[in-house]
Amino acid sequence: MSLSNFKNKYLDIKLIMLLAAFYTLFNLVYIVKLAYMRAYVFTEVMESWHDIIFHNLLIDWLIVVTYMSLIAISTKGEGVI
Repeated sequence: MSLSNFKNKYLDIKLIMLLAAFYTLFNLVYIVKLAYMRAYVFTEVMESWHDIIFHNLLIDWLIVVTYMSLIAISTKGEGVI
């Protein structure tokens, strides 16, 4: 099976992009909330922004989007009913 046949048969690109966009929006809201909390609530800075964004959010985003893609692939079969 070629890659284009696999893509057409099992992948729903629009669904995966929608899920990735939703999770990206969730992460952006989290970053805004964290920036507000660090500016007005917390007096000590525990972690640098580099650690928060790249080590936590980016890795988390990759794992979640990969998992959502695998779920989308597994549920898009031929249709059993």
